[in-house]
Amino acid sequence: MDLNKIPKSLNNPVLADEIVRAKELLEGVNEADQTQTIIEFFSMVIHEVKNPLAAIRTMHESFFLELESDLRDRPEVIVYAKEYSDRILSEIDRLNNLLSSAKHFSQPEKARWELVNVVCLIDEINDIYSPLFKKLDIEFRISSNAQFIDFFCSKDEIIQLIINLLENSKNAILISNNKLRKITLEILLHKSYFFIIIRDTGCGLNKDEIKEIFKPSRTKRKHGLGLAVCRVIAQRYKGRIFIHSLKGQGSTFALVLPLNQSQCK
Repeated sequence: MDLNKIPKSLNNPVLADEIVRAKELLEGVNEADQTQTIIEFFSMVIHEVKNPLAAIRTMHESFFLELESDLRDRPEVIVYAKEYSDRILSEIDRLNNLLSSAKHFSQPEKARWELVNVVCLIDEINDIYSPLFKKLDIEFRISSNAQFIDFFCSKDEIIQLIINLLENSKNAILISNNKLRKITLEILLHKSYFFIIIRDTGCGLNKDEIKEIFKPSRTKRKHGLGLAVCRVIAQRYKGRIFIHSLKGQGSTFALVLPLNQSQCK
């Protein structure tokens, strides 16, 4: 039955409300079916591509080593060849990272859980990203209202979640025209929850883009699977991600996670 063909001028308001609810449910089912189709497609692609990709990388590295040996008396050619070789390896690694994200999204593995100090974890990420942001002329600041937030989790999953959010902010800044290039990461402990709030001065999003932001099919602005994976990981820990954004001004992503059996000081 096509619910759209039912006359809108119904005399029974209760029946009209039920029809509206039914249409909303159907729309939710359709979206779920679409997501499941995407997940099944990713699983197939990962299986068919990841192993050959590793072989391509290995063969390329072996080829370049032989080339470097044959051209040892022509250093100017080696420099030129290495530049292109690095580009090839960079693209291979980028595709590998995309496939790893797809694998995590479609078939998450059972991770080893441990008690992790989130504040120290952010410090580790800061050690990685500070040099990169400095090179890109992006100001990066971190603040926290607690010294210890012990969270029982998979350390790798939380690292991936935070890195994906930072990568999203970085990409938003790189394609924006804003003169102020800044990312802040704030850690807040409040009662039985903790928040990781990431703000950027990037290109920002309009209302329609915000609605699509966590869908795995969204690739504009280089989101790819990153934010879809973030939401999957957050939901695994009964958490949520909120977003506030203004087109042309920047975005704020707020990750909220319950401490549950974790301990804080």
